[in-house]
Amino acid sequence: MAASSVAKKQSVFASSLWQQTVPVDALHPVRMMAWELLERRGLPAKEEEAFGYFPVRALSEVPYLFAEERGLNGSSIEPHILPECRTSCLVFVDGRLSLSLSRLDAIDKRIAILPLHEAMRTYGHFLRTRFAKILEAETDPFALLNLALHPAGAFLYLPPKTVLRPLQVLFVSTQEKAAVLPRLQIFAGAHSTAEIIFSSADAESVLQAPALDIALDEGANVGFKHIAEAKSQAWNLFSTRATLKKAAQFSHLQWCRGSGIVRGDTRAWLQGEGASVNLQGVWMLQEKSQAHAHVRVDHEAPHCQSMQLFKGVLAGLSQSSFEGKIYVRPEAQKTQAYQLNKNLLLSPHAIAHAKPNLEIFADDVKASHGATVAHLDDELLFYLKSRGITASQAKSLLVEGFCREVLDGFSLPSLATQAMHAVDNYSN
Repeated sequence: MAASSVAKKQSVFASSLWQQTVPVDALHPVRMMAWELLERRGLPAKEEEAFGYFPVRALSEVPYLFAEERGLNGSSIEPHILPECRTSCLVFVDGRLSLSLSRLDAIDKRIAILPLHEAMRTYGHFLRTRFAKILEAETDPFALLNLALHPAGAFLYLPPKTVLRPLQVLFVSTQEKAAVLPRLQIFAGAHSTAEIIFSSADAESVLQAPALDIALDEGANVGFKHIAEAKSQAWNLFSTRATLKKAAQFSHLQWCRGSGIVRGDTRAWLQGEGASVNLQGVWMLQEKSQAHAHVRVDHEAPHCQSMQLFKGVLAGLSQSSFEGKIYVRPEAQKTQAYQLNKNLLLSPHAIAHAKPNLEIFADDVKASHGATVAHLDDELLFYLKSRGITASQAKSLLVEGFCREVLDGFSLPSLATQAMHAVDNYSN
């Protein structure tokens, strides 16, 4: 199906996109709805508030093709699997779920992990209802693109009171100048618990647009750790959608690094009393790299809590933007909601944009929002150097101190080691 709009044909990427054919499988009706919404909405424009600082023009000029299906030797992914996840790793290759390469021996047998199109047979009613609700509110073009054209997604079902900890989800990209669309659909049953880590092993010039969609039933507790990395000519454009019922807890911790362009679009709906969401991120940018965070949390029920904390360290010619919104509906009394974006500039040429936002329609609420942009404290640097610490060590200590509040959330030993090495290498 091709779009007729001349404006859409003006960019190389759009031209490639509109020539795509929506896959015909059990998800075809849902794919078509997403595709039609994407056609009406179009690709992002610089004039849009959510993409005001995003390099729309640069994306439109890249001739990405959609990834083809290719085989991959299992030994080639071995270096990318975390030591703690040797027997609990879900693998996607060029956007396609690969159960043959996945390592699932340590997973509770009651937990279902299926190709998404196969899950429509057993969980079809739930999935169709879920997709319909998500599409009602979906406005992000990359999330719509993923839902319409993802090649072979995965469905993860956690029965009530099951535990999944930890599971690594590894996205592997093998093709240059390819658009890759992995998708993970999750339903967490009542009082289930899960810890999931997203990581990637990408080609040099890939456009990766992963999507996570998760529904948390009453009392479920799910935590995500997401290492979002993009190489110098690569893009990582991920979307996260979460709905929470009564007393459910969802945490999403993002660590953005690399020399390319990363954008995260996160939205959470707190629909049950006592639900809580904790969204944190840290980006460590150098050269001309960019990181953009677009976050919205909807409080729809009373006694819910949300926390947003995003920190950025920027060097060279790097840029970042944070646009967050807390929306509190009239019925969401006794809400507690906090939002903070802090930025540390290590270069006079680095740029950080921040736009925190509150919309509150309830009268019994505790909420705050804020943003800061600062440079390294010269007095602190002088103090550390006066104690025999070298200039690079002093800089490293201050950067580590700034990031630690978020990076401490990467408690898995291998991830904690990676984080500390990244701080040392970044500062030097």
